[in-house]
Amino acid sequence: MQLSVKDIDVFYGGRQALFGMRLAVPRGAAVALLGRNGMGKTTTVRAITGQLRCRRGEIIFGGEKIHGLPPQRIAQKGLGLAPEGRQIFPNLNARENLVAAAANYNGAKSPWNLERVLELFPQLKPRLNNMGSQLSGGEQQMLSIGRALMLNPHLLVLDEATEGLAPLVQKTIWEKLREIKQTGISLLLIDKNLGALCELADRLCIMEKGALVWEGGGDALRADGGLQARYLGV
Repeated sequence: MQLSVKDIDVFYGGRQALFGMRLAVPRGAAVALLGRNGMGKTTTVRAITGQLRCRRGEIIFGGEKIHGLPPQRIAQKGLGLAPEGRQIFPNLNARENLVAAAANYNGAKSPWNLERVLELFPQLKPRLNNMGSQLSGGEQQMLSIGRALMLNPHLLVLDEATEGLAPLVQKTIWEKLREIKQTGISLLLIDKNLGALCELADRLCIMEKGALVWEGGGDALRADGGLQARYLGV
């Protein structure tokens, strides 16, 4: 198992946000995390990436316990994050954003480097000298994913992978995520595009009020309108 989240409790100050949350991402698989806004999806990501501490439970990544480690140490172990809101550096150009934290901590034989990222996202090539703040939303998202890939991760986590993007750009992002998956990188995805998630993900997990309430395949979820209405409806 690439990632195993076991019964974690997470708090924001005195307010509990996750209640025995559990999640598993097999090696090379894509897993989607679904749920209405405020149900704990981003909190789960923040716990996995070391931005929030678990008060109970454990998080195991690549066979090692990572809960309690600082975010940079978790990244070094092979966990890449394309965060909600993209969080690129607006005062660096696209090239600088990509290479700022580039590394090959785990000795990948065919590492992700600038050339390889530009092959995946050729749209960025003519924009390399543009500041991050000058890029479109779609270009910023490609940059965010490319920056995470430059860490040469075993697992890529994407929080709101296509939020706010035009339909054509969304289609491009989903196509590129399929290509990334084919390289053997595991994916943990948060997004509102149920159709695209059902096509890409091997497993879908639904959260409600800080806990896992359902998991299964895309066909089962698409066929169950009542399940969608109960947990995913606005």
